[in-house]
Amino acid sequence: MSTIILFYLDKSYTLIPSFATSQFYNTDEHYLEIYNDTVLLNKTKCVLLLWTTFFKSMYWEREIRKTFMTCSKQCEVTSDRTRQKEADAILFHHGDLNKKDLPPFRVLQQPWILFTLEPTTLIEGNMNWWGRIFNWTMSYRTYSTIFSPYGYYVNNSNGKSAEYNNVSYTYRSKDMMAVISRCHDDARRYKIIQELSKHFQVDVYGHCSRKKLKCDYHDKFYCLNPKEIKRYKFRLAFENGYCRDYITEKYWSSLLQDIIPIVNWKEHQNNGHVVPNSYINVYDFTNLTSAIQFIRNISNNESLYNSFYDWKRTYTAVSSMYSGFCRLCDRLHQPFNLQVYKDLEKWFKDDTCGKYNLFDGAFRHIDRYLFNNLNR
Repeated sequence: MSTIILFYLDKSYTLIPSFATSQFYNTDEHYLEIYNDTVLLNKTKCVLLLWTTFFKSMYWEREIRKTFMTCSKQCEVTSDRTRQKEADAILFHHGDLNKKDLPPFRVLQQPWILFTLEPTTLIEGNMNWWGRIFNWTMSYRTYSTIFSPYGYYVNNSNGKSAEYNNVSYTYRSKDMMAVISRCHDDARRYKIIQELSKHFQVDVYGHCSRKKLKCDYHDKFYCLNPKEIKRYKFRLAFENGYCRDYITEKYWSSLLQDIIPIVNWKEHQNNGHVVPNSYINVYDFTNLTSAIQFIRNISNNESLYNSFYDWKRTYTAVSSMYSGFCRLCDRLHQPFNLQVYKDLEKWFKDDTCGKYNLFDGAFRHIDRYLFNNLNR
């Protein structure tokens, strides 16, 4: 009887394990109803209305405005809800959704867009409760309506090899560093870090370490002094989950900070949008022992080490959570079909990782607790 009561009270279905579908699509059409009606706004400047905050802050309005200024088409962003009728699209951040706080009316040709950068393992609740509400999705997932990765790279504009200055190899007196704030992660990064610590000096900063960082959320890419970062040879840019397409600022900011990222990407995680020959993936090796030997060889050889910066002669990397907003602006200026997401739950579960549930969340905490106590 108590079990029945417990599941009744679990209105968001976060207790029920929700596994990945293991069936992948390169498009989101399987979760959509697409209509024959076509919209052409035919406007010089399109207006994007931000209906929610971004993690309880309106900081993103300023950042989106700055991004729109760099786009080829003209777009304007506002958080003024009185402009709903004139807005060409309305944006909602998944982490700030409130079903009691939705726009009071709908305009047929006005897409409502769900924006999320969180991995599936952190998506709580039953997303079917949001079915037939959102018309577009915007995320790092390549099958989103608007692809919005954490970063990107472009060819150097002059078409010639660019000159760049290596940070002195001899100045890099430390081995590895990591910044980790989520301690009970689905990827269990701490287990790999412990193995690496047996062979290298590994300094872990952040909430999961005694070396705490005091930095603003929006400047977290550069919590450490850049000069201090360049004393390290490698950054452990480990993601907290093995979700499809999930590559975050940990990798992209490493490139900008002139430090070689060591990553933990599994199958389907690398979507082909990363800089070639710019990283070391521990899962590219048959086992961790082989990866450690390779890293040691790179660390001890100045020429090999510097070769991981050769990409800078050809490409320029950009790290930004707002990289997809020019794509959004372009899309609003193009004809588009009316559509609605009928099954957001399955859209999220079209992944290599399972969706969040309380059982798994508890197991992560137990696993970390046991690991800490068995490895003191």
